Amino acid sequence: MMIIPKNIVNYLHLKEVGFLEMTFALTPMLSGFGFMGQPLSFWMWAVLIAIIILRRRHNRFKNFIPLTIFIIYWSFHELYIMLVDDVNFAGVVEQILLFTSAYFLFPNLDAKKLKGCMNWVAILAMGGLLYQWTFILRGQGIHPLELPGLPRSEFFLEKISLRPSSFFNEPAAYVAFMICPLALSLIEKKYHWAVAIILSIFLTTSTTGLVLSFILLGASLFVQKKVKMKTSLGILLIGGGLFFALTHFSAFRLGVAKAASIDASTNVRISQAPYIVSTMYFSEYLFGAPYSTPYNYCISGRAPDVIYYGNTVYMSTFWSMILLYGVIGLILYLNIYYRIFRMSKVIWPLLACLLATMFSDPDNIQGGYIYKLIFMLVLAIDDVKERFRPNNSLVK
Repeated sequence: MMIIPKNIVNYLHLKEVGFLEMTFALTPMLSGFGFMGQPLSFWMWAVLIAIIILRRRHNRFKNFIPLTIFIIYWSFHELYIMLVDDVNFAGVVEQILLFTSAYFLFPNLDAKKLKGCMNWVAILAMGGLLYQWTFILRGQGIHPLELPGLPRSEFFLEKISLRPSSFFNEPAAYVAFMICPLALSLIEKKYHWAVAIILSIFLTTSTTGLVLSFILLGASLFVQKKVKMKTSLGILLIGGGLFFALTHFSAFRLGVAKAASIDASTNVRISQAPYIVSTMYFSEYLFGAPYSTPYNYCISGRAPDVIYYGNTVYMSTFWSMILLYGVIGLILYLNIYYRIFRMSKVIWPLLACLLATMFSDPDNIQGGYIYKLIFMLVLAIDDVKERFRPNNSLVK
């Protein structure tokens, strides 16, 4: 049984937990597993909706207008694409499930309980990471940790490496989740916890993790209206100490070497996306090309020099939004972030990370995006309540 000192329990809100909030917090970690022939992430989102429906007396429903506008645009766009291109209907159903989850969840998640649950899952993830490092230090290869009764793709189990990812499929997935509790720790000025999370991210050797950690530290300086000199100096010292650790401890050097070896010409996700978009017809830039995926667009002969990964073409979110939904879709997408920021400035550290990863990660409007969107809305609405501004025009 895990025994945690009382002061740490209070420090990390570990007493504040709820079943709905814990299920939500665990969703990214369990997404890499399967259940009944489907990705477990599909079932997790379905379970979250079911929990809210079953507790009808306590439910709250709110409309976040910018998201509604984007969903309306997406719906009409998807209906048109169904008429002109092959569409993965299972993917459309899952996307509808994700949008539905957003509306069901963000008004009904308790912010205090969510903070505690996110930190519990972060502790579990870090524990798994340290367990994997006990094998790495003995010179043994590792693969993502398994859970009894939940199958994982053989691709990840057969891929032995020296890059730990705890219960997640890969280091990038570990980082994608951990930036949420990291942003939360910086917002709440819990710098000891923030340093612990960042060091765990460094241990994954993820290049994205290295970059996002420092972006979060820098962005946290602008969360509050008045930044004290002591706070600014403390964050700068933390950043300097972490940079020293990166360059002087062998456990972190692989990540630094990996980052130094990457440039635009070798990183396919970054370099080929602008090329694909450049092959669009001028008339398509407004509403997007009439294809359901970048892969379908490329195999039609529109982008002959593209590099394929099986049935996938890697494109970052920024460029894939332009390709599939046009400049109109991209503006509506960014407007969601902008209006949340207008509602509450406290989410700026996490928002800065999401804006940065738009040019490297292919999340688009999938589960990772919806997860962070819900998380930001919960924090923003809680901040509005704390500042006694209940009549916010964005959430009705």
